[in-house]
Amino acid sequence: MTSKPGFAMKRLYAFSVVMLLASAASAAEMKDYDTIKKTDVFRDWIKGVSDGYMTANAYLESDKKPPLFCSPRALGLNTGNAVDILQNYVTAHAALSARIKDVPIAVVYLEALKDAFPCP
Repeated sequence: MTSKPGFAMKRLYAFSVVMLLASAASAAEMKDYDTIKKTDVFRDWIKGVSDGYMTANAYLESDKKPPLFCSPRALGLNTGNAVDILQNYVTAHAALSARIKDVPIAVVYLEALKDAFPCP
């Protein structure tokens, strides 16, 4: 059986995204957020999660599926704006903090991206 050109690359991207999301899901939870949010490790981690979400969006787009969120094409998620997007979301939804303390930060960050960049 022959596969279409690019199929192997799509499978590799899908595997990478799944592995990234799996490792992110086992990362720090929201109850740790205030303690770690200013560390270099957290900044590096959120950049990696951002890269994973952008890769997932590219994969979904190539598969003609709806993206996770719809950021402007000209906007890349860098460490600075990723941290700002998450912090703005946490501040705006402070009333939820007790209910989401055991939720992985990566999950809340995805919700923050969806909130900041809703799809039409």
